[in-house]
Amino acid sequence: AAGRAHTEGVRGGGEPRPPSQLGIMGRPGAVHKATGLLLLLLLQQLLLGPADGLRAPPSAKGRRGATRLRVKDASLDSLSPPGGSGPAPQGAGANPLRVRRNPKTTKTFARFLEIEALLEPRVEPLRPTLLSLAKACKSISELVRNAAGYDLDGMFEESAGQATVNVQGEDVKKLDVVTNRMLKATVCAGGGVSCVASEEEDEPQLCAFVMDNENAAFSGDYAVVFDPLDGSANIDQGLSAGTIFGVYQVPEHAKRGDWKAALLQPGSQLLAAGYCLYGSSTTLVLTTGRGVNAFSLDEVSGDFILRHENIKMPRSGAYFSFNEGNYADWHAPVQDFVDGLKTGEGRLQRRYSGRYQGALAADVHTILLRGGIFGYPGTVSKPAGKLRLLYEAIPMSFLIEQAGGVGSDGHGRILHRMPAEIHERVPFFIGSADEVGELERCLRQPGDSDGA
Repeated sequence: AAGRAHTEGVRGGGEPRPPSQLGIMGRPGAVHKATGLLLLLLLQQLLLGPADGLRAPPSAKGRRGATRLRVKDASLDSLSPPGGSGPAPQGAGANPLRVRRNPKTTKTFARFLEIEALLEPRVEPLRPTLLSLAKACKSISELVRNAAGYDLDGMFEESAGQATVNVQGEDVKKLDVVTNRMLKATVCAGGGVSCVASEEEDEPQLCAFVMDNENAAFSGDYAVVFDPLDGSANIDQGLSAGTIFGVYQVPEHAKRGDWKAALLQPGSQLLAAGYCLYGSSTTLVLTTGRGVNAFSLDEVSGDFILRHENIKMPRSGAYFSFNEGNYADWHAPVQDFVDGLKTGEGRLQRRYSGRYQGALAADVHTILLRGGIFGYPGTVSKPAGKLRLLYEAIPMSFLIEQAGGVGSDGHGRILHRMPAEIHERVPFFIGSADEVGELERCLRQPGDSDGA
């Protein structure tokens, strides 16, 4: 056929036409290429069909039974084979297969707060502060992911070349310093916050001092406490880290200069609490006293998108999270409790799986979604434990109780404890009601005097 077409091109007069001008049938293998292109176009039409999601025909069968393709609340912008027809990707590095959120069903963090403010008016004045915290989390997420590129891995050194330690006596990493400064500045710049207190600093600071501005805009009604980068030692190994925060109302008497009084309040007085988890994705978990909601950072749009709404913990779970490297230093009741979880011979009568990640936000996130118990007890030499009451135990307990869990110091609710000073430490147990209740029962045994 190709030969006849070539001959016809000569008979018509003039020079013989090259095969590329004789149609696709004039090229070897063109039928296969045309068929492949046609199949790709048909696949594109099939995928771009329904607006409410993508589904393969229910009768589609694979080797292992029925299969179904479903992309919830999303539509596909384009599906173009390399060199083929169809919409071209935008930008040099664009993905040819892009998923676009459905605006009718997607709820961003900002939109969520708008709705919360309508349902609960006290949330309205909190919105700028909560949006500032979300903004800071996005910036910290970028630093964590690219720490080596920004030369932020490793320890922080002063000009003399000596590594520094924080008020807790812990070595300070570069990211600890940078994220602390970033979080302070972002929260204070958002307006509505009078003072901030960080786990990394000796004393709380007025936002007017942080911003180097005595303007009245930095004398708001709220005080924010935070651990800027919990688990920072994990980052060099590519493991999870997090930011933990809590928001208090500033009492009237504190506005007259007693700023520690704005911070030394029981956890029951918190207005909002949450954490950002930096891992395979960035997750923001928040409560304003009306349940717990989790948002995932969309790296393309830069928005936090609601993923888990009104999270409820199971009354009993399957995981325990303790740093067993300290086992020999624990008091006997805690050792017996953990032994029972591992062997299944305790009162809970089943074996648990261990999950310990070395970052409170990551460990609590696992317990929040799957149930179980996280614990950081005191030891014989350090009966008060390691975790800070104000920056870690209180915000996490406030959040976990909103999801139906329990936060305890081994004898009672963390939220009932009145902080004596801003860096106070406390034995800390948090999780499902059954596991935390059993831990408290163990610590009430005769012979246990300090509960840790």
